Amino acid sequence: MPTQKLTDKTIKNAKAPDSGRVVLWDGVVANEASLPGSFGLRVTANGVKSWIIMYRIEDPKRPGKIMQQYRKIGSYPSLTLGQAREAAREALKLAGQGIDPIEAKASEKQKVADIKTVKEAVDAFVKRHVKKKNRSWKTIERSFALHVVPVLGERPLPSVTPTDIHELLDRLMDSGQPYAANRVLAHVRKFFHWCVERQWISEPPTRNIKSPGEEQARDRVMDNNEIKSLWSACDVVGWPFGPSFKLLMLTGQRRNEVAGMKWADIDFDKNVWSLPKEATKAKRQHDVPLMVAGYPFGDIFSNTIKVTGGMVSAVRGVGDDTGQFQMDAAIQPGNSGGPIYDENGNIVGVVISQLNKLKMAEALGSLPENVNFGIKASTVRQFLTSSGLPFKSSQKIKGLTTQQLAKTAETQTLMVMCYR
Repeated sequence: MPTQKLTDKTIKNAKAPDSGRVVLWDGVVANEASLPGSFGLRVTANGVKSWIIMYRIEDPKRPGKIMQQYRKIGSYPSLTLGQAREAAREALKLAGQGIDPIEAKASEKQKVADIKTVKEAVDAFVKRHVKKKNRSWKTIERSFALHVVPVLGERPLPSVTPTDIHELLDRLMDSGQPYAANRVLAHVRKFFHWCVERQWISEPPTRNIKSPGEEQARDRVMDNNEIKSLWSACDVVGWPFGPSFKLLMLTGQRRNEVAGMKWADIDFDKNVWSLPKEATKAKRQHDVPLMVAGYPFGDIFSNTIKVTGGMVSAVRGVGDDTGQFQMDAAIQPGNSGGPIYDENGNIVGVVISQLNKLKMAEALGSLPENVNFGIKASTVRQFLTSSGLPFKSSQKIKGLTTQQLAKTAETQTLMVMCYR
């Protein structure tokens, strides 16, 4: 049986045969060894396109005998390729367990027949999807309870129209809640698409409905006096919220990420705090190595910019100054005032000084480790804002090589020689 990787373009351009029907079998599902069957698109001579599966299962009427089944699981374009593939995988997994997916679907349809109102469908949506997929599921559940269920709760699910959705959103807009209207639309849009995936309705009434409220990005920035007042208030509040808010100001990380910080997330060998992917919104581990740029020896050695790698070794600087951090990247007095970059070329701080090894050796009796200090980018940003000085926010790009980073640093760094 020939297969090919089905794509949206392949499906859209699939032509009807002169007579009978033709099946385009999907190579993606066919190559999944754990699935005991096939999935494809059936096109009839009338141009009707349907998603089908083929599987083998024991004949319940003749124990020990295997029968081959061809079953329709949905129509195109009501089900997209991605939705149909997922439905096929679920059905074929059941077949692999000796369960006829058609009988299982009939049982599910019986359950669906019991869901007659929007409220019942919302309850199922929250239980089966929202609670499993969203950490903020209580907020979504409350949004439905406040804005959707009181208006549409007793309506039959298939009877909801785009006009009903517009009227729901208009109520929120007229009451001066544009942000709430946008959030509600996002929630009900996902809800109705979920209902389509479960084949409870054929079309979502939210299709082609745009967000009614105009949102503006927040640009409020605290000035130095406000930061000082907040910092002092954190000392008064004490553990645990005082230190947590200080870390929020210093790191720029999200609230839940800082609140969930664990000793196990700190790599003392690399001297870096790693946010595990489970704790980040983007579901990716977040590490920030550092690159220091500058002219370490001035014109005595070379007037060519030097880029040196390193890691954060402590989140506080000289005298436990929380506006600074320590790093192990080698710097010299000539680096002072130079930028500190991450691996993507974004400025995350400014070099200020290195530990005076001679004084430390005199006090400790031995040479200390390589410790240097930088001002955090958040502190620099606050200073620029309060001083009325313009600055540009960085953008995420792919990692740069040291040579590329040096070229970037040359456009942002100027060697200044001071004489007494």
